[in-house]
Amino acid sequence: MGEYYEHACNQCSYFVATSGPWEFYRDDKGKREFYGHPSPLSEEAIKRGVWGMSADLLCPHCGVVYDIIVVEFREPQADKASAWKAYLNRDEQITSEDMTKCPGCGETDLVLEPLEEREVSCPHCKKGKLMGRREIMI
Repeated sequence: MGEYYEHACNQCSYFVATSGPWEFYRDDKGKREFYGHPSPLSEEAIKRGVWGMSADLLCPHCGVVYDIIVVEFREPQADKASAWKAYLNRDEQITSEDMTKCPGCGETDLVLEPLEEREVSCPHCKKGKLMGRREIMI
């Protein structure tokens, strides 16, 4: 159930999009590959299963969107349904603090979706607040 969000500053022209989570698998060399959404992109994806989820997350400090692993499973999941079930079950996950850190600055409070209870300052002008909305749910 990946989602796409748009965030815009209420004071300047800064605009950014975030999305996810999205399924991935690892190839023979351990490289992360996009599994496909809403269906697998290849026979290799089907064969390897879903290894985890990543998302395009905004670092509010840097103002950069990075594709970051948000969870990796202890064992690859056979299909998307199993993967989403494991995504919701913490016991099936390998997580670490380093997994969801900004690769640029180390910030851990990254943004996917707009949160009513949390204001995010504009990383561009530093005066405004980012106003977000969900655009698409896939």
